[in-house]
Amino acid sequence: MNEHANYAIDDGFVARETLGDGTQAVVRTLRHEDQDLLAQGFERLSDRSRYQRFLATKPRLSGRELEYLVDVDRDNHVAVGALVEHPGGEEEGIGVARFVRYEDQPEVAEVAVTVIDDYQGLGLGRLLLSYLVRAARERGIEAFRADCFTTNHRMRTLFEQIGPTEVIERAGPVITLDITLDHSGPADSDQQTSLRS
Repeated sequence: MNEHANYAIDDGFVARETLGDGTQAVVRTLRHEDQDLLAQGFERLSDRSRYQRFLATKPRLSGRELEYLVDVDRDNHVAVGALVEHPGGEEEGIGVARFVRYEDQPEVAEVAVTVIDDYQGLGLGRLLLSYLVRAARERGIEAFRADCFTTNHRMRTLFEQIGPTEVIERAGPVITLDITLDHSGPADSDQQTSLRS
């Protein structure tokens, strides 16, 4: 991690947002102690959502996978999560977006977005992605790369909202997209707003 960088979206980043149905969500960078929140969120994903996210049947996350998902250095691997705070202090993880920079192409990063089924369609995916784009720009990343099914129109539309998107590879039902980060998009705004898909 670049210890001397002055990133707005870093360890202490926290924002409060209103989703499309009025739900109040807290958005913050992922922490190592969030393993349980991730595991619980994964359990609430439908089989279809898991399949679309991992491009394969995925009944569970291994301990090693959970460790990797929270082992963020906040420079080359950045993750922004959303949670709902319930009375009594209980936190419910409801979505996460992350990028991992390519070592051989430091201006490009692999990107993924996951929102649990109960909160899909409320603008949360776009909201998380907008913060992730902001974090990427701060770190000199110019493009995201993502794999998704050709039938996952919602995800492709989501990526098209952040910048010009091009299919660079096809492998059966899976396509690889390159998304050029649009420097005039909504992630440039310093205002925190309610976003609806």
